[in-house]
Amino acid sequence: MGVIFVAGCYGVGKSTLLESIFEKTKIPHFSAGMLISEVNDETYGRNKYVTNKKNNQALLIEQIEKKLKTYPLFFLDGHFCILKKGNIPDLLSLDDLAKMHFEKILLLEADPVRLQQNLLHRDKKDYSLLEITTLMTAEHHQAEIFSNHTGTPLYIHHMQYNGYDEKEVIEFLAGVLNG
Repeated sequence: MGVIFVAGCYGVGKSTLLESIFEKTKIPHFSAGMLISEVNDETYGRNKYVTNKKNNQALLIEQIEKKLKTYPLFFLDGHFCILKKGNIPDLLSLDDLAKMHFEKILLLEADPVRLQQNLLHRDKKDYSLLEITTLMTAEHHQAEIFSNHTGTPLYIHHMQYNGYDEKEVIEFLAGVLNG
């Protein structure tokens, strides 16, 4: 089996959607940031900046391998790129991502204005629409490159923030969930 990677910009609703899907499928989900924090005691707050990207990716690979010993299939929510100072997208290593046992990739996208509102509400951080759009574009581009490079199936879902999201994602994942 392996990992179903659920990617998308900050505030798109990855964790919320996965909690809802868990209720229906009982497939566990983990946050990449949470798995890294369990090892390095670094907490990712409102600014989202990462101090050691390469080390964190190595820690995440180790944590995924440990989780796969207990859970043959699980969701991992994370990113193909993160923000560095100045709110500039910083691409994660495709080579490191290729070691994470991704079976399928689900990229969640949303209207940039909605993401801006979500982040302001959740993190009390007012990102500009340009910053959000730039990050979303980088995330999308990196997901497509990774999918093409590795042959990992990629499904792009535009969030509606209603029951449609859960239904649509479960239908997409049906092949993995049933077999």
